[in-house]
Amino acid sequence: MTIGNKIIRYDSIDSTNDEIKRLARLSPLEHGTVVTAGEQTAGRGRLGRTWLSPRGGLYFSVYLAPNEIYPDFAGHIAMFVGVSVAASLGVPCHLKWTNDVVIKHNGIKKVSGLLSETVFEGDTPLFTVIGIGVNVKSLRENYISLEDVGVNLTPDALLPRILSEMDKNYPRLGSPEIRARYKELCVNLGEYAKITSHGRELEGICTDITHGGHMLLQTQDGITEVFAGEATLRGANGRYS
Repeated sequence: MTIGNKIIRYDSIDSTNDEIKRLARLSPLEHGTVVTAGEQTAGRGRLGRTWLSPRGGLYFSVYLAPNEIYPDFAGHIAMFVGVSVAASLGVPCHLKWTNDVVIKHNGIKKVSGLLSETVFEGDTPLFTVIGIGVNVKSLRENYISLEDVGVNLTPDALLPRILSEMDKNYPRLGSPEIRARYKELCVNLGEYAKITSHGRELEGICTDITHGGHMLLQTQDGITEVFAGEATLRGANGRYS
């Protein structure tokens, strides 16, 4: 195994993503190094949102030093990580574009969040950090946990399951197989959605995921390719979630 060969454990830390960045500045890290913590005091989600990280959940970050960080790399990472996490949780899971793992249980509810950050020196990409949080125990309101759906895993037992899937799938990063599996699991496809991207709000039907992990949205003006954004789906009651 390359991903997870080295695991650095903390009882409590501000952010596992930030700790990997700090360690990488001090000395070179081995590709696939993992930092995990029992709790995060300043965990982050997408768009700078706070990711509450109390004890009982799984919080970890993975350091990747790929040979090349290319234009579609972020989209390929999102698909690869989403597929890997969804396969590891011991319950049927789906994926919500771009970075959520969800469970269909009295609606669509988030069980895991993913955050990918690439660190640059000037215009040169140096490495990528993937942060993953999983609701293992019933600790957060308005979210679902593995415990809620009858999966009795500890964070320590779940971590190697996810790392094993990531290690297995990483050589297939950007492959048609990973994209096909992502599409099979994606709850957005075929649904009417509202997507906020770079200050724009778009509405339409999600029709496809491109090779690069972008969403194709059928709007009133035609097909729009959305590279990244925050998507909410319109339910039967007309409300978005």
